[in-house]
Amino acid sequence: MSRSRRFRAASTVAASIAVAAITGTCALGSARAATAFRHPPRPIAAYAAELADGTTGKQLWGRRQYSPRPIASITKVMTALVVVQARRLGRRIKITAAAVEYAREHGATSAGLRPGDVLTARQLLYAMLLPSGADAAFALASSFGPGRQAFVRKMNTTARRLNLVGTHFATFVGLSLHDHSTPRNLLLLGEAAMPHGCSTGASACITPSECRGPRPTVQRTKARAQSAA
Repeated sequence: MSRSRRFRAASTVAASIAVAAITGTCALGSARAATAFRHPPRPIAAYAAELADGTTGKQLWGRRQYSPRPIASITKVMTALVVVQARRLGRRIKITAAAVEYAREHGATSAGLRPGDVLTARQLLYAMLLPSGADAAFALASSFGPGRQAFVRKMNTTARRLNLVGTHFATFVGLSLHDHSTPRNLLLLGEAAMPHGCSTGASACITPSECRGPRPTVQRTKARAQSAA
């Protein structure tokens, strides 16, 4: 990834800090929160952001909240939502060399997967959401498209269904500057993707009943060629 792209991606993450407020329970009551944020919070230097009550969704403060911005790895929230909506989290997926190479070639974050590993879709969600693994995202998109291009089309179809008019996806990981959204759209995406009552960040796009269970352990399966050696 070029230096300019990394800088813009970092700026996008900073711009999204306020958006994250929708995913948790608001510590202040609605009336008190509205009073607290009547004036713009000075420490927030983001170019575009929106702050909302985590319980009611009521807007508390905003700055250029309808302005499209590159969203980098926040793209993976939509990737996870599309996978979850397919309702086949027990599907077993074999990791290919292409998935591992994709993360390496693009200088993207890796979950440390190896060719020949066999994991469930649920385990790959953890691998994608916790370390932001591009290799895990590649495997999920390839399996649930089927094919990566078909998967990206599903992401954009879901965005239209959610009325995310300022949102568009070009990849399943956020490596393109054409993966963009607005603070307002990200709040709506958060409402759709983060089940209420699910407090574990890694389980943000897994159903509440699954959140209550133990965190799955990734079991590594060697490729047949390795086993035969």
